[in-house]
Amino acid sequence: MKDKKDRIKSLYRDFKDYARRHPFKVIVGIGVLLILYSLLLGDNNLFIRQKYAQRVKTLERRLSQAEQKFRKDSVQLNWNLVDKTELEHVARTKFNFKKPEEVVFFLVDSATLKPAE
Repeated sequence: MKDKKDRIKSLYRDFKDYARRHPFKVIVGIGVLLILYSLLLGDNNLFIRQKYAQRVKTLERRLSQAEQKFRKDSVQLNWNLVDKTELEHVARTKFNFKKPEEVVFFLVDSATLKPAE
């Protein structure tokens, strides 16, 4: 046990001597270690940033798909504004609208359901 303490004291003394002789190298080394720590192990490290970038791309792609669907549905609704019965049919089938005191039942074919992920 005493031998380990002596070795640690010796290493510490050697490091202090080296730091006195080469302070710039020690400062640069500590700076490099801090930068590596922040890039690899910090709260906002490269791995987390990469995961967030992928999530942003996925959400942007979903947003553009939703905007395209919205434009398509808007065009279809504008065409259907002329015929009120066709407009009601589209509102009921596509957007699941209902009259105020109406109860709606959805019948789903179990063969077309996707398994839960």
